[in-house]
Amino acid sequence: MPVIKTLFCFLPMFFLPVCAWALQTVHVEDGDTVSVTISQSETTRIAIKGGRIAKVWGAEAHLQVLPDTDSGELFVTPLVEAPASFSFFIRDSEQRTYTLQAAQADSPSETILLVPPKRPEAPAAFMPVALKNEPYVQRIKRLIKGMARQQ
Repeated sequence: MPVIKTLFCFLPMFFLPVCAWALQTVHVEDGDTVSVTISQSETTRIAIKGGRIAKVWGAEAHLQVLPDTDSGELFVTPLVEAPASFSFFIRDSEQRTYTLQAAQADSPSETILLVPPKRPEAPAAFMPVALKNEPYVQRIKRLIKGMARQQ
């Protein structure tokens, strides 16, 4: 019997994380059209992971848009006359544009996190130690000779 009481005491804790978070993580690439759910009556936050939202358009007919210039995020609330689903465009600070197809749902505030692909890191310039220790003028001569030979 004590096991059952303990189980009933801790069982709600397993469901709390599922209910407490209203985060939609959406992986996007430039030119993608993605479906998202926004709150029908409350504010929805739209952010870009590791970036900023630079521009939004096509939303003014259906949404009240409040941009946060400090964080680069948008806070949107559907207008009363907005249809149940509609689309709009977002451009990030890296000049990538995404189309969001928004569907309204009777839910509390939502957070939509757009996750663009990571940019490949530029490879570190590799130079053998022997060349690093070579005098500057010698390196220039080696470079010019290599360019002349197309090596």
